[in-house]
Amino acid sequence: MFSKRSLCILYSILVLLPMGACRADTFFEAAARGNMGMVKSMLKGSPALVKTVDKDGATALHYAAATGKRTAAEFLLANGADVNARKKDGVTPLHVAAALGQKDIAEFLIYKKASVNATDNKGRTPLMLAKERRHPIVAKLLMAAGAKDASAAPKTRQNTAAKAPAPAQPKTPDSKLVEAPMDAATAGLLIWTAACKGDTDKVKSLLISAAGPNLVNYETKGDRMTPLQGAAAYGHMDTVRLLILQGAEVNHKDSAGSTPLHMAAFHGHTKIANVLLSRGADINARDRAGETPIHRAANGGHTATVTLLVAKGASVDAKNNAGLTPLHEAAINGHTPMVKLLMQKGADKDAKDNSGRIALQYAQDRKHAATAEALSTLVPAPAEKPVPEKPVVTIQKKPAPQVKPPAATQKKPAARKKSASAKVPSAKTAVTPLPAITPAD
Repeated sequence: MFSKRSLCILYSILVLLPMGACRADTFFEAAARGNMGMVKSMLKGSPALVKTVDKDGATALHYAAATGKRTAAEFLLANGADVNARKKDGVTPLHVAAALGQKDIAEFLIYKKASVNATDNKGRTPLMLAKERRHPIVAKLLMAAGAKDASAAPKTRQNTAAKAPAPAQPKTPDSKLVEAPMDAATAGLLIWTAACKGDTDKVKSLLISAAGPNLVNYETKGDRMTPLQGAAAYGHMDTVRLLILQGAEVNHKDSAGSTPLHMAAFHGHTKIANVLLSRGADINARDRAGETPIHRAANGGHTATVTLLVAKGASVDAKNNAGLTPLHEAAINGHTPMVKLLMQKGADKDAKDNSGRIALQYAQDRKHAATAEALSTLVPAPAEKPVPEKPVVTIQKKPAPQVKPPAATQKKPAARKKSASAKVPSAKTAVTPLPAITPAD
């Protein structure tokens, strides 16, 4: 939790958000704290708040960027916030994230088309601030996104007149950052960033030059995410297909235990989830919290994704480490259509978590009236059984029975011979050929 005083200290250190910003109204403070209940409630009552500025021109997105509240930033942008909004001093949210070293926010803002080369009133770019504040990871991210290093001093009459070369400057960590050959860590960050952006051409070039499809990104708090996880999370189908064709591991788990299917499910990328499943993704994979992909999809309210997962065999009553089912997750978040869908698929509305609570209690506690009503009135349908894939059946033909030819006999009268030949079938007529059977699709 961030107090107003701590926010003031943070801003004053950066000389980006002056002390006056700390007197911003409740909405700005809610965004800075990541208080999503307050942010959603206030924005629902007054949508114009998303573009309201304080006396210094800062928006709620500036505050969320400064404190690293990505969920708040995502919600604000989804509701009309300007990703390139400028304060009176020209500072954008990306400037703030870069100066603070907020890698996750910077990454998200770049994905949302924030200008990486925007300059404030002092001519500073986000890259210049990241380097100045010694945030090399953010600096690498910005350069990977096309930021130009404008920190070098422009030529003047004084330095162009000199004929002798200037003495070599000692290498700093920042110059090393730019000049060092690409190592595995840098390659991992670059290809992961390109995959998150859906830059398929850049992913191809990195696969050829320095990176592999399973190179993990250790630089974001050691999360060990692969490019496929990034592409799946952001919904870039072409990049997903490319990485899979190049041998990307579809069941790789990051440090939180999440697989690419977890990522696609949480963000509702149903087509990508289907591709991953067709390539062998584990539909029942559990992360460190014990959550399966259907938990993630239910949490996000993605009905189409849940429909796919159930059809492919996911359990609607799977429990995570806390005993929560997908129905609990939907109820907690007030996703009424998801609750109805899960109950249509046979979810047990009386399932209890580890604390003995059912989904209805969570909906009531959080004042999700429509969700609570659905849980109270609807009767779950019988649990659906997934339609199994048709196995390829190989049918072996049974050998035809061997028919012994009749034993040699003595000559008999013609009438008796005719009767005998009628009773003993020939080898030719005894063998009935089996019909041609094609293996099932």
